[in-house]
Amino acid sequence: MMPLLNFRNEFLKTEGDRDLREFTKMGGSLQLQFLSMRSGGRAVATSRQGKVVDEKVMKRLTATSINEEGYPLPNRKVLILETRVVEENGGKRETTCKVEKIATLVHGPYTQKYRETMLEELLRAQETIRGNLPESVSEFSIITPEEVEEIRRIWVIQKREFEDSVPDIYLRATGRSYPSPELDETTPFRPDDIRLLRDVCMEMAIEAPQSGPLDSKQLLFNVLREQLGIQHGYRGAIRRVGLHGELEDVLEMRSFENEDQALDFALQRKAGGNELMYEMRDASDVFTYIPEEQPAQELEA
Repeated sequence: MMPLLNFRNEFLKTEGDRDLREFTKMGGSLQLQFLSMRSGGRAVATSRQGKVVDEKVMKRLTATSINEEGYPLPNRKVLILETRVVEENGGKRETTCKVEKIATLVHGPYTQKYRETMLEELLRAQETIRGNLPESVSEFSIITPEEVEEIRRIWVIQKREFEDSVPDIYLRATGRSYPSPELDETTPFRPDDIRLLRDVCMEMAIEAPQSGPLDSKQLLFNVLREQLGIQHGYRGAIRRVGLHGELEDVLEMRSFENEDQALDFALQRKAGGNELMYEMRDASDVFTYIPEEQPAQELEA
């Protein structure tokens, strides 16, 4: 069982590595998390009672990350209007107060590259174990064919990774052809079509420095691939209500070169701003829009 133990150990080494996870949720949305301030590596104790039910960003206090132990990077120090519900005397009441907290993004699924690597290593471990077992139990399974096929379906149909990489991964790991060559559900593009799209994007001359896990060419490919999948989903529809909104959502929520840009954009949205990230020149412009319902002095950058 050493191959399986080695796989587990390698996975545990990277379990908390935020760089191996997408900084958007499964559906592509950005989700903020507000952490309590720390002192000497410990969370500052609070006397506030009740359960937090709402957190509104009032003011960004730092434009860059605080490099202290215990805070994920990137982060921003912000002033929050915190609403709590307190139960007392058989009833409930709301209280609000201003609190300084650290804002970060909640990371989503593992990146496509890392997911593909994990699946291939797991299949290789399974093959090694099978090769050392008696013939009577040579079909021992860590992951069943049905589970592999479900992973394939999720990647292609739900995540719109139309390259359909599972058959190639299976062939490399086992030396055998994938047992189910065709997906049960119709996919809009053949794997060769998507590989051609990737090649075209990689050959484009885009003058933009890489400042995150994806360079500009890979980012362009991901956005185009997802938009093509969305457009295909509306095929045959008499009225394509919602199509333009979904296409714009991809541009708005996926077009970040790095997590710093995504974090500043998410904070701007949480504060009620309506500017788009690609219209901003730098992070200092994030809070130039002041929602009417809040006093101007509370939202000064």
